[in-house]
Amino acid sequence: MNNQNDVLVSSSEPVEIVTPEVTSHTGDNVVEPSKPPKGFVPLAALQEERAKRQGLEQELETFKSSVPSDDWSDEGRVINNKVSALEAELSAIKDEKLLDSVISTHPELRDLRSELIEFAKDYPRHKMENVAKLFLVEKGLLEPIRQGLESPTGGSKTPVAPEWTYEKIAEVRKKAPKRYESLLLGGAFDHVK
Repeated sequence: MNNQNDVLVSSSEPVEIVTPEVTSHTGDNVVEPSKPPKGFVPLAALQEERAKRQGLEQELETFKSSVPSDDWSDEGRVINNKVSALEAELSAIKDEKLLDSVISTHPELRDLRSELIEFAKDYPRHKMENVAKLFLVEKGLLEPIRQGLESPTGGSKTPVAPEWTYEKIAEVRKKAPKRYESLLLGGAFDHVK
């Protein structure tokens, strides 16, 4: 007969499984398995806090939806409208200032300001700097900085033409007559010294 740990046990002897209680010792502090380490929040407390927060958020939403705008006084509506208008104006000023800073970074956008604003409407959640870079790339105005291999530094750029001597010409004429003929017709031997 096998038990959970695949150990052969005879059926005549009773088996008792003993599991030791796990504790860790760090210096003088003994950490018990039922308590979280110092500085950690127990899982039950975290779940309780989340449930409480979700309940309060739901209460707030129901309260907001239950108060109709008709219950506001005339002064309250006027103040609410003025606050909304001021928030919209502040947002427009911030957007304009951000656009100015992006244009100062990329001066080639100065003439394309209105096109950039229209382009940015397609990307409302992206940073304006990233939208400007994307706009520049799509318009072909931004040259990417390519990093790659080092530029070659050794030797000249053009291959050096071999200097022909009478001995070299005679050797080519004897060993490779077809090459000799093509070099002769190409004018390679015109400046032989």
